[in-house]
Amino acid sequence: MNPHDPNPQIPPRLERQLRDAYRSLDFPGTDAAFDRDMLAMAAKVGVAAGNRRKHAHRRFRRNLLTGLAAALAAGTITAWFAWPSSKPAPANAVASANPRDLNADGRIDMLDALLLAERVDGGQLAKQDVQQLDLNADDRVDSRDVKMLAADAVSLQRGTL
Repeated sequence: MNPHDPNPQIPPRLERQLRDAYRSLDFPGTDAAFDRDMLAMAAKVGVAAGNRRKHAHRRFRRNLLTGLAAALAAGTITAWFAWPSSKPAPANAVASANPRDLNADGRIDMLDALLLAERVDGGQLAKQDVQQLDLNADDRVDSRDVKMLAADAVSLQRGTL
């Protein structure tokens, strides 16, 4: 039986079995027109249910694609605003005019004094470092130069507070 068949019919064997089963119940028989109308209504119900399933699947796919597109757009916008607009320069690439700025961060602070102390203790000073970092002008870089650099780093200029 095909739901699109304009003239649906029950297979003859099934029809005989149904007639035999209902004869024993004293069920009044129906004419052929009534049977055709009932079959047509049943077919319409089946076709309508199939259409509902097909449209529900289309709605689901459309809603899924819309949701995915919205999520992609939101992620793109978030990434656009969150991504840094320019790359920060590496710490060692900052140019410093002052040779006392050992970590090249653009200012003389206690970190520079700590680096100088480590270099003095480790003996890692080059000849040009000695010339630039000899703060007390005794032709060598030692703990007294570290103390002077630390004092410069923590000294307050008049009017800075």
